[in-house]
Amino acid sequence: MLSSIKQNQIRTMYILEHHSQNLLRKYGGPIPNSFSSTQIKSVLKGLESFQETLIGPRPSVVTRSPSEARMLAAEVLPEDGLKSYLKGDLQPRKTVYFQEELDLHKHWHLTMTIDRKACRPVIKIRDAKPGNNTRGAPEGELFQKNYLFDLSDTDSEFMTKTIQKIASELGLVSAARQGFQQGLIALRKIFMEAQAIFLEVDVLRQRNSKIVFANSRFCFDDDAKKKARNVYLPLWEPLMEDEAELYAETFGLVYVKMNGDIGTVVNGAGLAMATNDAIRVHGGRSANFLDAGGQATNDTMKRAFKIVMDDRRVKTIFVNIYGGITRCDMIAESIIDAVNSLGHQSVPMVVRLQGTNSEEGLKLLEDANLGIHVEADFDKATKKAVELAESIPTPPNVD
Repeated sequence: MLSSIKQNQIRTMYILEHHSQNLLRKYGGPIPNSFSSTQIKSVLKGLESFQETLIGPRPSVVTRSPSEARMLAAEVLPEDGLKSYLKGDLQPRKTVYFQEELDLHKHWHLTMTIDRKACRPVIKIRDAKPGNNTRGAPEGELFQKNYLFDLSDTDSEFMTKTIQKIASELGLVSAARQGFQQGLIALRKIFMEAQAIFLEVDVLRQRNSKIVFANSRFCFDDDAKKKARNVYLPLWEPLMEDEAELYAETFGLVYVKMNGDIGTVVNGAGLAMATNDAIRVHGGRSANFLDAGGQATNDTMKRAFKIVMDDRRVKTIFVNIYGGITRCDMIAESIIDAVNSLGHQSVPMVVRLQGTNSEEGLKLLEDANLGIHVEADFDKATKKAVELAESIPTPPNVD
């Protein structure tokens, strides 16, 4: 049965390619001549340092003149290049990224990640197949090998124990070896300081023997943006995050989208996990994980309800509250306020309250005559939420 369940969202964070390339540059890695722009008028200025041929906006398109490049950019960018606000929500600005075309002699794919079996960081490198994402890579024998290394090594030790070994096996000498060395040291610094899950780059050796790192794809621990703000703050864009998750984080709520149709609002991470497990045991699927916090206020609860109620996939809302510091009568009042103000009474709601002032809270909900199903027993409340969700057809055009 588990094999048929769609995998839930993984808590990772990617950054856009132009950001990852700039991060490589910041840490001393060799990258192709490139630039990014959010404004059409700055495209021509950026092209001044380029040769006649360049690669621009991805997916890769080759342009032969500045005027052609500007026309391509105009298809992507708004004329003023500014962020706009629509319906009160920040819309991500579009960015176009240009990179010079390279005269390639050899092309490898390189990944820096964690080897889970060895419990150590590893560099995985292999020959690129001809025509795989980079034009002009010659066909040859495929090379593939993994190299374990230690984060405790100094740059000098990393160079001696790891980089020189890889460079020798790849046949890199002189300028090519120096560029490869700079790139790997930069990647390792990013990996360590920015809590990376994996860093992927194309290692490109040009016919002039110079090495550049391009087409980078960086993935980080989602929590790293809090622990390494100096790294991530310049890289963050709304485009990279789910709108509901971004809204939740702004107000101190922990929200993760899942693949079901039963929305949950719970106070406490442990209870939230238990709620999602109970829903699955009874044959349902949670639409989200939402922890409103052990000290949830009326305001945070109303915002939590807004997030769940605005999810068009949700057929039933299951509110599961254990009142400790948070009083159940306050939760009941916030539920009533949310339903009245947001106007989503068509979505059935099951509320389970236990703990401080739970009887008062349940009575408030019953007296409100909003059609809310109230229950003190966890198992009975879960079954009711699943039954209600199963009885409602999936709305059209809902993923």
